[in-house]
Amino acid sequence: MKSKAVNYYLSRHVDRLFKHSGQVSFSARLTVPAPAPDANKIQQISQRIKQSRRPLLLIGGQAVMNPGNVSAIASAINQLNIPVYLTSAARGLLGGDAALQMRHHRKQALREADFVLLAGVPCDFRLEYGKHIGHGAAIVSANRSKKEMYLNCHPQTAVECDPGLLLIALAESVSPRVEWTQWTAQLRQRDSDRVHEIRQQRLDKTEHINPIQLLGELDQIKKHNSIIIADGGDFVATASYILDPPGPLSWLDPGPFGTLGVGAGFALSAKLCHP
Repeated sequence: MKSKAVNYYLSRHVDRLFKHSGQVSFSARLTVPAPAPDANKIQQISQRIKQSRRPLLLIGGQAVMNPGNVSAIASAINQLNIPVYLTSAARGLLGGDAALQMRHHRKQALREADFVLLAGVPCDFRLEYGKHIGHGAAIVSANRSKKEMYLNCHPQTAVECDPGLLLIALAESVSPRVEWTQWTAQLRQRDSDRVHEIRQQRLDKTEHINPIQLLGELDQIKKHNSIIIADGGDFVATASYILDPPGPLSWLDPGPFGTLGVGAGFALSAKLCHP
């Protein structure tokens, strides 16, 4: 009797939840204009970039919220010629094997940098609440959220805007193209050394499946149009430094909360958009 009552309640509850589902229309699409960066602040940041010797870009998923801008943003990064770490949905923005993209030893690079641009990246636990950034570095924070822009951070220049639009504007402002050959080469060598270490770890004999070996094999069989979906927990952290997304908008993960179980829903949505 108790089981019947519970089932009856749940059935009625679900019916109420979806009572009007057949009447919902998705034909009307709302567009919200992206906040543009301030021209004066663009000039301020441009000067800081030109004066720097060890600049670094950190670009998060906010920068690619407008899919139509991804090609222009990738071009802007190449024009700026600044070493870059990509996080969240921005992974894959530059395609595979991009010369400017670094994937390893980010903490050390942040401590050595004298200029850091946080493009849609808050100083949360992933940056040890800002402690990863060296004390003498000039910090620029560009974010759609004023709260995240100042989270555990005191930027010299703060720009409440679409971070992708800021990168495009900076590429036009910082001209001619500046070279940081020694700094980039130093980061690249360190990156390459870590890649070699990871390849050696793939050979380690483990009691169960070696996750590094598994992910390395997956990286080898992915295609140019693959969409990589990383579910939550520790596994996504390992996947983020082994799997190389083939291009822009080809990586989905649960974000800072590491929510377990999002993979199935993400996979269904990706298949719906790209059948």
